[in-house]
Order: sequence, then structure tokens, then C-alpha cells
Amino acid sequence: MVRNFNVTVAVAGTAQPLAATRTPASWALIQAAKGNTGSVYIGGTGITNGTTTTNGIELAKGDTLSLPAMGITEPYDLATVFVNADTNSDKVRVIYGRA
Repeated sequence: MVRNFNVTVAVAGTAQPLAATRTPASWALIQAAKGNTGSVYIGGTGITNGTTTTNGIELAKGDTLSLPAMGITEPYDLATVFVNADTNSDKVRVIYGRA
């Protein structure tokens, strides 16, 4: 089953989870929205933005990050993957699949 959703970073510099509750995924694609002003960053709970020391994966507008299938039924929980941004209200699009 394939699902998708959008995440808006309300306050730049404040990391937030991709999902508010446990969201198992076998694989996922995360894309920085093409209309974004700045970069977005994907990582763990301590993910920062470009105005401080960046410690995650930086995505410019339109860039995509793949969390590939690894032969495990549900290796990812999207509630434990965080996003941050350089600019308020920038977005990511998430598409993911579950076995």
C-alpha cells in the first residue's frame, strides 16, 4: 500500500517529526517542495538547519531523499525521522509504502 502526505515546517530552526504518531514504512521518498525558499534538512531528533551546524541531509527545493527497502517488512518509523528548514513554512512531501 502506498501513502503520501505533506509536512510544513512552521518555525525554521525547530526540528519536527515527519509524522505525529508511529507511522511504519517499508520504504519512503522525501522531497523538498519546489516552491520552498530555502533548504530543508532530514535527520534525527537533533537535526539543525543551515543557520547552525548542519547535522543531517540537506535538500534544496526539488531534491529527493530515498529511504530504500531493506528486505525488512517495516524498517522505518516516520515519527522518528525529523525535518527542519531554513525558512518558515517550507515543506516536504513524503510518499511511503508498507508491506
